[in-house]
Amino acid sequence: MNRLSGDWHLSFPRYSPDQLFRLVSTIEDYPAFVPGYVATRILEKRDGDWRVDNVFGFGPLRSRFESRARFEAPLWLEVTSEDGPWRSFRLRWTLTPEGQGCGLDCRFEGVLRSPMLAALARIALPETERRTISAFERRAALLFG
Repeated sequence: MNRLSGDWHLSFPRYSPDQLFRLVSTIEDYPAFVPGYVATRILEKRDGDWRVDNVFGFGPLRSRFESRARFEAPLWLEVTSEDGPWRSFRLRWTLTPEGQGCGLDCRFEGVLRSPMLAALARIALPETERRTISAFERRAALLFG
């Protein structure tokens, strides 16, 4: 099957939901710190609904696709796509107050069109998840101290 999925929970005891929402919703900055993001550009903005052009890649492989980002600040942000390599893609960030800080949950599900690309993605997924989590933790420390 060409299905990929994952979920993780991060605790940020020093950061507020507003700060972390800014972190995950500043999509244009992803290429600067998120592994695999080559370029992003918001094509259209409406209240709580954006249309985004993405270029994602590893090594010499590149894929461009359009996605929709819907959100309710600072509670959640959801990105979906049925474009490019994706038959379907859904990533949802959920932010929850935890004591003086915030919990950040991420859940994604995707079905790739290409069985070969899906096989490669499954091999790379554990390391990519680890690197992505570390990237968001480092970025939060850089932005918010």
